[in-house]
Amino acid sequence: MPQAMEMAPVGAPADPEKVRELDSLTASLNQKYGDLPTLELLDATINNVFKDQIALVSSFGTEAALLLSLVAE
Repeated sequence: MPQAMEMAPVGAPADPEKVRELDSLTASLNQKYGDLPTLELLDATINNVFKDQIALVSSFGTEAALLLSLVAE
């Protein structure tokens, strides 16, 4: 899994403290939820972890259609 520093846009300065914070959050979420089946993972993240802080956008392509279907369930 890529680390936050690797995902920073080229040329954009990354705040090292924010990078450490995001990497720690990523590790914690992976440890707690990483083994859940897809629908359980979506339920936990949408309704608990990121409640009222998450949005779904779509290009309506093949992959997006699958994600839209899963979230609708």
